[in-house]
Amino acid sequence: MKIRRPAASILTLILINFHLTSGTRYRIPTVSPLLEGFQSDSDPSSCCIPAIFSFGSSVADTGTNLLLAVDLLASRYPYGVTFPGYASGRWSNGRLLIDFWAELLGLPYVDPFVNSGSSSFRQGANFASAGSTATDRYASFAPSSFSLSLQLHQFSKFKSQTVATHSEQEAVSGDQKIKDCGSKLVPTTLFQKALYIIAAGGNDVHHLTDQDMTIEEKKTVIPEISAAIMQTVEALHEEGARTILVEDVYPLGCLPASIFDVGGVVDSDGCVESVNELIRSHNSILRKELAAFAQKHSTDLSIALVDTYSIRHGLMTNPAKHGFKYGMAACCGIYGMPLRYKSDELCTQSQRTQLCMDPSEYVVWEGIHYTEAANNATMKAILSGVHFYPEFSLSCFRSCSSQSAVLAK
Repeated sequence: MKIRRPAASILTLILINFHLTSGTRYRIPTVSPLLEGFQSDSDPSSCCIPAIFSFGSSVADTGTNLLLAVDLLASRYPYGVTFPGYASGRWSNGRLLIDFWAELLGLPYVDPFVNSGSSSFRQGANFASAGSTATDRYASFAPSSFSLSLQLHQFSKFKSQTVATHSEQEAVSGDQKIKDCGSKLVPTTLFQKALYIIAAGGNDVHHLTDQDMTIEEKKTVIPEISAAIMQTVEALHEEGARTILVEDVYPLGCLPASIFDVGGVVDSDGCVESVNELIRSHNSILRKELAAFAQKHSTDLSIALVDTYSIRHGLMTNPAKHGFKYGMAACCGIYGMPLRYKSDELCTQSQRTQLCMDPSEYVVWEGIHYTEAANNATMKAILSGVHFYPEFSLSCFRSCSSQSAVLAK
């Protein structure tokens, strides 16, 4: 399949620095306190995951838009108050799912790809960009974000330049300076051994809900979203990816942003039914297409859809069962407002917004995204192994520098 090449943009300003190994990457213990307790029973020498390449939107953005000097809410306190202690560009008070995947594998937190001056990307890169869309239909709604097709283009160019630089190094291997440079490059074998994670589509559905269309008309657009994600999957596979996880879209209809901004009929759980209906339609199509792709490439590919919808829905609609006090109310919001949310006075957008006393009691961060505690609970549920479609083995999910893998309790 031919990779979609987006028009030239700010991408041309990004310098891919292959030669720097020093930087400000957050290092973590091999065994994370939040994830300790379980070990893989497979042979540690048989397989491991040496890197992560991440694609998607704000649910996975670890600082891309912040590094691009985009003025965003997540660039200010109290974003990042739990981790890393300051606003890092993450749309939460702390860690995201992508951060917990890194912890699981004993890897550093994944650097944004635009942070090329402070990373060698020898253990992966994060291309995710807040506000990005899977389709190009709604890309204009977030002009400062990298759409999924542009993220794919960035990755493809990064890989091709890595391979080309290795070839140049081999051609002049007698030059010790070039040899030393080559030792710092991303190994070409990394691309096949890495874990690829795609978390996209939510913004497309969000923009679709704002359109003046009937629910049935909106459903006719849904296949475009899954198709765009599948095109990315196919392209990554052609680029050599052999382990891919695709997160579905979580229940936006249960978030305060949908309840108050979109409105409409709510179900027995208090969620906007029309929004979640669109999401379930998308997730169903994506699950079927991924299953077919997995079957077609069963000999050389491990791939699955991660059902975050059911996990997140459970956290929000039955918080007490999962150790939370508040399922839908925003931790960072306005005291006295329903669900502590007001669309024109979001967290850091108004002096009236306040940080809740204990973010760990809340599932929802600011009405749109999730708290670190909710992300951790989601990760633990994912690692139970029952939320992958088709079935997916976690036996190789270990650090390549460690003799044991760690799974969540």
